[in-house]
Amino acid sequence: MSRYKATALAALALAAMVLAGSAQAQSPIPGPEFGIKAGINLSDINTNELGSSTRSGFVGGAYMDLPTFLLHLQAEGLISQRGFTGGTPLTGYLGSNHLEYRNTFLQFPALLVVALPIPVVSPRAYAGPALNDRRVNPIPS
Repeated sequence: MSRYKATALAALALAAMVLAGSAQAQSPIPGPEFGIKAGINLSDINTNELGSSTRSGFVGGAYMDLPTFLLHLQAEGLISQRGFTGGTPLTGYLGSNHLEYRNTFLQFPALLVVALPIPVVSPRAYAGPALNDRRVNPIPS
C-alpha cells in the first residue's frame, strides 16, 4: 500500500472515530448484532490457454456486527464454493476434453464497515482482510 493511501485511510478512520465519539452522547449505540447470510458465488478462470465458463456455488454463514455511530467491526464465518466448468485443456493433457474444477473454502473475513447515517437507506462501505482455508480438494469430473 502506498504511503499516500495509508495516510488517507488513517485520516478517514480517525475522522470517523471522532464523529462517532461526539455522536455517542446524542444517541444510544445499539448492541452487537448477529445474523446469517446466504447467496450465490459465481466464479470463473480466464487464461490464454484455457477457455471456461462461469460456475455457480453456494456461499453462506454467520456474522457478528459490533456497531458505533459511523464505524462497525464485522466478523464473519462463511462456507464458499468456487470453481469453473468447461474449457479446453492444455495441449498434451491426457485427460478428457472437458474440465471441471470446484473447491469448498472456509472464509473468515474481518471487516471495517463505514455506515453513513442517511434515513431510509443506509449505505455502507466494507474493507478488510479474509482468511481462506480450503476444506475440500479439487474434484475433477
